Amino acid sequence: MPGSLMAGACKIFSTGRWVTLYGLPIGQNDSASNTGGHKTVVTYIQASEDGTEVFLDGVSTGTILDIGESLASSGVTLGQTISVTAPVQMTRLTRDKNSEYELR
Repeated sequence: MPGSLMAGACKIFSTGRWVTLYGLPIGQNDSASNTGGHKTVVTYIQASEDGTEVFLDGVSTGTILDIGESLASSGVTLGQTISVTAPVQMTRLTRDKNSEYELR
């Protein structure tokens, strides 16, 4: 097989709806899904301001984003929190591990 068959896109909402704290309602450790649909969970973070620092569970990740930049954070688990120093948009994508066609 030549590679992944998946593609995706994220809608960018008005920055008035962006947040500085986000709790993860699903994660790779989420046993509530018996279909395996949360085996890979990625959170995309898009910055609205320069110098936006990203924290995971209150600890700095060492990542600083400038306006328009984004970060893909994989391996997130149920109940973790992502906080930032300026409003960001966060988008979650989930999929079955090693799947070539299932993306949520």
